Amino acid sequence: MKKVGLLLAVGLVMSSVLCGADLKTESGKVYKNVELRRIAGGCVQIVHDDGATTLGLSELPEQFIAALSIRQRHALQSLVDIQVKDGTVYRKTTLESLGGGFVLLNHLGGSVKVAVGDLPAKYRATFTRRQLSILNKTPEEIKAAAQAAIGTGKPTGEKTADGKDIYVGSRGGRFFVDNDGKKVYLKREKTAAASLPAVSDAQTAAPAARVGK
Repeated sequence: MKKVGLLLAVGLVMSSVLCGADLKTESGKVYKNVELRRIAGGCVQIVHDDGATTLGLSELPEQFIAALSIRQRHALQSLVDIQVKDGTVYRKTTLESLGGGFVLLNHLGGSVKVAVGDLPAKYRATFTRRQLSILNKTPEEIKAAAQAAIGTGKPTGEKTADGKDIYVGSRGGRFFVDNDGKKVYLKREKTAAASLPAVSDAQTAAPAARVGK
């Protein structure tokens, strides 16, 4: 099979990510000259010689998933339906956290903790290298990583939209610690003064008096 080359673009709506190869789904259907257009709701939208098609995660070959970027894999993990080993189907799942050999999934009915071995192989294939490194860490190790990430940061008394504490670092940067124990900095808001255009001395000087003829 030809190597699939993916031209990455910023955002989840990719501007014509050209694969330049055929794609064979798990059901045996072959699409010629595939071009990846969008990833949303746990599905991949492609265009090909015969038109356009939307494919669910379970239909994608693992070689195709392996060629996706980190951003694209995260998109594929969002709002995807998952059937676990015992046959239970969870709708519109999002990955909340992982560690200790388990993942915590949010879904339409609430949240559930699932052993990694009970997840479908295609879903496991979407894990990034960093997620895999965290997966086998114990909750204690993740907590220790979070404490290390906070370091000398001071609590601001504020929280993120999902309830995480916000800290301020020694240089004034504001951050929170994500579910994997990683420090995530918040973008600084521009002040009104900083957003104004610079004004030269010549512009601020009083206008010269007009001399009549």
